[in-house]
Amino acid sequence: MPDDFSVTYAAQRHRGVWRIRQEHERGNRPKRGLGATIVWFGYDSPNVITEPSTGQAVVGAETLTGFLRGLDQAAPPNAVTTVIGHSYGSTTAFLAVGSAADNLGVDNLIAVGSAGLTDHALGTDPDARVDYSGTNVFASTSPDDALARIGRLSPHPIDPGSIDGAVSFDSDGSYTPTPDGSEPTWQQHDGTPLLKTPGHGTHSEGTIPLPWDQPGGYLQEGSESFANIIGIITSGEPVTAPGGFGSQTVLQG
Repeated sequence: MPDDFSVTYAAQRHRGVWRIRQEHERGNRPKRGLGATIVWFGYDSPNVITEPSTGQAVVGAETLTGFLRGLDQAAPPNAVTTVIGHSYGSTTAFLAVGSAADNLGVDNLIAVGSAGLTDHALGTDPDARVDYSGTNVFASTSPDDALARIGRLSPHPIDPGSIDGAVSFDSDGSYTPTPDGSEPTWQQHDGTPLLKTPGHGTHSEGTIPLPWDQPGGYLQEGSESFANIIGIITSGEPVTAPGGFGSQTVLQG
């Protein structure tokens, strides 16, 4: 059995998942041992009419709970499991993990372009709340991702980056650390340039034909977001510093 798992949640995200697998094959994996990447197609994603509701997130989270619990039972005791959710997929994935007392064995929970979270846990108790204790939470929303922010104007309004202890990482373009391991600066930026995520998409094909949602995405190879996701999976932390050299926010500031 592999020692590390990354579970990417949301339909039609197979391109990005394949690239995550390629990174493992290239040797960008933890030194502990082997890794495995799983894409989970377990619910009907919402349309523009049903997206403001949490109904499909609840149904999807109930199904995802069983899948992740089964994975946890089958995995080696020292396995590190990372769950990645994009858009409404993060709404669903966070609901599943946050509603479980044991967090379903999930070590790292990543949201990119999140459509927002609810703090109500699964079940019939109206006072039950989600709890992410014991899970490392990471989040990123591109400055150019208008759809994610629109999605939070709903009964799932919580930005995952606002959760206590959450680590936010950039997706607006940067450089990898320089060859000596130091952060890139104006004086020295010999690392690899990383692309920004120009909209709400997950990959280079973009999402939908809107003027502000250009080709490129959170899981596009060569993007800052994708590099940080790989860093979290392989080392437990993003590879770029928030607002670092090359950041769109810094350059425009």
